[in-house]
Amino acid sequence: MEGWISSIDIVVCTPGRLVEHISRTPGFSLTHLRYLVIDEADRIIDEFKQDWLTILDNAVGLSNQIKNDFQPYMLSQSSSHHQTYQKLLFSATLTHNPEILQQLNLFRPILFSSLSSSSSITMPSTLRENFIVCSITYKPLIIAYLIQNQLHSEKIMIFVHSKKDVDRLNSLLKLLLPDEIKVSQISRNLPSNKIQTRLNMFENGQIQIIVCSDILA
Repeated sequence: MEGWISSIDIVVCTPGRLVEHISRTPGFSLTHLRYLVIDEADRIIDEFKQDWLTILDNAVGLSNQIKNDFQPYMLSQSSSHHQTYQKLLFSATLTHNPEILQQLNLFRPILFSSLSSSSSITMPSTLRENFIVCSITYKPLIIAYLIQNQLHSEKIMIFVHSKKDVDRLNSLLKLLLPDEIKVSQISRNLPSNKIQTRLNMFENGQIQIIVCSDILA
């Protein structure tokens, strides 16, 4: 951009902050963007409206006409005055639903998986998997019952969907379980030093149960 010189090669940000810079930061230009890396792509799809991708496309200079005729555009990049950018999506639980993936404006996507080619799911040999079908209303009660009567372990991690669920289940277990069973929680709002402290206490046996969101994964 004339009048502006960039010394930055990589920008790390959230979708909301990116849109804010596109809209409000003088001289902020993405016309030479080459790669867009979306980490935790499943969360991005769930939590953000995909308008930010349209705004990004416009900022890069990818017009509606080009997007509607994407294949010949891709094949004739060398002769075009525009350049497209490549999207790289990373996720442990990314959906394969084409209607949802279509929101990301992908062109001939290629899936790379860390799983063994001989099996769609790789499980540790020492891991046992069980499930209980129940009403969501009784989940905390059933978890408390299992902890006291069947899960005879000094260390238990419970993963839930959101910070709100972490706070709720953490409070309920403290009420339902005996005082000698120490329960704590880890979520995204917790500072990294406190997260590490609680993990150390969990490892040393000072905490028996940790309720956590996917930040710990």
